[in-house]
Amino acid sequence: MLTRPQTQRYSAEAGLGNIMIAEKEVVLTYLLQLLEDRDILERLAFKGGTCLRKMFVGSAGRFSTDLDFTRIKEHDYQDVVLAMMKAFESPFHDVQFSIPDDGYYETRDGMSWGVNPSYAHEWNPSGESEIRIQISRREIPTLPPTSISQCQQSYFRHLPFEPADITCMALPEILAEKLRACYQRSKARDIYDLATFATRPIDRPLVRRLAGG
Repeated sequence: MLTRPQTQRYSAEAGLGNIMIAEKEVVLTYLLQLLEDRDILERLAFKGGTCLRKMFVGSAGRFSTDLDFTRIKEHDYQDVVLAMMKAFESPFHDVQFSIPDDGYYETRDGMSWGVNPSYAHEWNPSGESEIRIQISRREIPTLPPTSISQCQQSYFRHLPFEPADITCMALPEILAEKLRACYQRSKARDIYDLATFATRPIDRPLVRRLAGG
């Protein structure tokens, strides 16, 4: 894990204002790396607000602590949870992840499931911090998912690994989901994410078609 001074420096450079926000951003990178290294992400495509920040806009994006995915292959969620538990048996570059007994669930309709791993490391040893992972099984992506590089961050030079490329939903489809979400739940985070792309070159007609509008 990055040292506290390294994380503090990144927090200042990124304008995050709080070292624990910066710490979680760094831990998300470690967790993505671990899941990719163990082939757990081969069934999934990254999406959502954290995906937009880490894969498309970097520090200009909204900070989010959730990892959202959609299925690209059929799977039994319990098999994936067991694979995660095995991956979490040993510390990953000094970050210890774990899944509490009540840390995973399946929705009543069976259309999504989630897991909330906790983590600890040398300068945050409590084990009370957690990350929310949610996986949708509602539908296979319409557009082909693509493996892309993570947006460069200043702390990458201190990492003990080269951040992996991650398979993501196509950007127009991620934005279409955000647009549908704005109509369904009116969350400020969805509006903020869409506003980030208001002046960026995107295929707006395609986004509207994917959103069903």
